[in-house]
Amino acid sequence: MKIILGTANFGQKYGINNKKVTKSQIKQILLVSKKNKIKQIDTAIDYGNTEAILGNIGVNNYKICTKLPNIPDNLKKKEIEKWIYDQVYHSLNNLKISKLHAILLHSTIQLNNFRGRVAFSTLKKLKKKGLINLVGYSIYSTSELQKFFKKFKPDIVELPYNILDRRAKKDGWLLKLKKSKVEVWARSIFLQGLLLLPLNKRPFFFKKWNKLWNVWDGYCKIFNPLEICLKFVLKEKLISKLVIGVNNKNQLLKIISIIKMKDKNTNEIIRNIGKRFKTNDKKLLEPFRWKKI
Repeated sequence: MKIILGTANFGQKYGINNKKVTKSQIKQILLVSKKNKIKQIDTAIDYGNTEAILGNIGVNNYKICTKLPNIPDNLKKKEIEKWIYDQVYHSLNNLKISKLHAILLHSTIQLNNFRGRVAFSTLKKLKKKGLINLVGYSIYSTSELQKFFKKFKPDIVELPYNILDRRAKKDGWLLKLKKSKVEVWARSIFLQGLLLLPLNKRPFFFKKWNKLWNVWDGYCKIFNPLEICLKFVLKEKLISKLVIGVNNKNQLLKIISIIKMKDKNTNEIIRNIGKRFKTNDKKLLEPFRWKKI
């Protein structure tokens, strides 16, 4: 299955609803994942105690991707490599596995200086040692690829992509990454849950985009927003995987049922929505820019 299980809400509160999943719910989610052949998990060292929770439950049968936190500013060049080795071995120990499928830089900001350069080369060394299969980075916008791709060619890029945020395709980067044999993992396909919220639960902060929401809400009265969001990203052949987070097993089961459902009319519906529901406003598309809501 094309799904990678996202875990940002496993060890911390996350998303528009600020939810944190309990350990019992995580066990149920992993059980549903296993039964439905979801074989990859996306996590991060910065996701609270998520790695330890996953390790205690048991994730030996999954391909695990984790992300490095920002490198401490006080580290000298020679200390950075040791710090990264320590981070990786700590993750392996927490997860109780012998090898990571992938490791990503959580932010490309570090690639601006020597710390990022040392970090990326160190991860490549760990790949040669056989502790990691793939190396890459997570981005907020394709402008980061424009800046770093040639110098730091990744095996994977994890980027935001959804029915409202189509910048990666519009800018030509989805095709360029495919031609460069770089895996593309789409995240934020529900825009951290914002696209699934009904009008009466949408925070006041987003009222400034009411003209846009009027279009979306009109379609959502007729069509299932969850299905629209999923099918839109699934139909994009240039995307390798979808990183999807859920709050409980029922949400995951619903997602799986929609993915398995075949509906010939969906593509035409999505095309119609896409023509009217679009923006390039970073204040809306990039959640880290959202004010306290």
